[in-house]
Amino acid sequence: MQVSPSAHHIKTNQSSLLTKAIENNWGKAWSVFDRLPNARLHHRDGLVWFETGIRDSLLNAVLYTKLSSSSIDAMIEKLKLHFCARSLPMSWYIGPSTQPGDLAKRLEAQGFGFADQAVGMAIDLQQQTVIASKNPEDLVIERIADVRSIVTWVNLLQLGFGYSDEFAHAAYRLCLDFDFVDGRATYHYLGILNGAPAATSTLLLSDGVAGICDVSTAPPARGMGLGTALTLAAIRDAQKMGYHVLVLRSSGLAEEMYRRIGFRKYCVFDRYSSSCPPL
Repeated sequence: MQVSPSAHHIKTNQSSLLTKAIENNWGKAWSVFDRLPNARLHHRDGLVWFETGIRDSLLNAVLYTKLSSSSIDAMIEKLKLHFCARSLPMSWYIGPSTQPGDLAKRLEAQGFGFADQAVGMAIDLQQQTVIASKNPEDLVIERIADVRSIVTWVNLLQLGFGYSDEFAHAAYRLCLDFDFVDGRATYHYLGILNGAPAATSTLLLSDGVAGICDVSTAPPARGMGLGTALTLAAIRDAQKMGYHVLVLRSSGLAEEMYRRIGFRKYCVFDRYSSSCPPL
């Protein structure tokens, strides 16, 4: 007699797959910074981490950790010394697949401080429906494709998230060199309200999953539904390309906006950071 899987098992398995999709797409979004000059992506010893040589903790980070409790403390010390020798700040992420489970406590014991938390969310269009929303009046959404628009987009992204000048320059370099080539997997959107740039979003395609990121709004235009409109613009393009699974990482402040669209929370990402004084 064949036994059918229970509804609970199916739901648990789907949740696990969506969590994995969120984490994989997130890692892809950050690992692209290894394309910068002199940057390197390391994938060994139970870690995935990258370094750019740029003095911004977001641009030198451990993305994945899968180590035993007996080896993690020595590795934390080793990497912290590595970056301190170069006078570089760094980040260490804790995600749904991170091992060991007490990594946060171990990082704090070696001088790392909690920096921020993001919520991993997803929507499976075969199970759920994206809620439609009318765009604000006088909002025009463009998919950018020229150098002038890149500059505007990066400047607006920096304003919306408060990124450093170093991070903004790195983002500009990546957009210029890699995001407009044949076979591209990244699309950037610019929202123009009443003739002025006001909001951004990005669509990142990876391993059969569409990721939404870089959703930001200039402070004067917040609370007008621009974030929702820019997110939906990216979603519509992903649907036209045949994608059924959409994922994103949200700040706590934006989580409710994404819930209204139809996304559900599946995991969290904590970021810890450490800084060393200049040599």
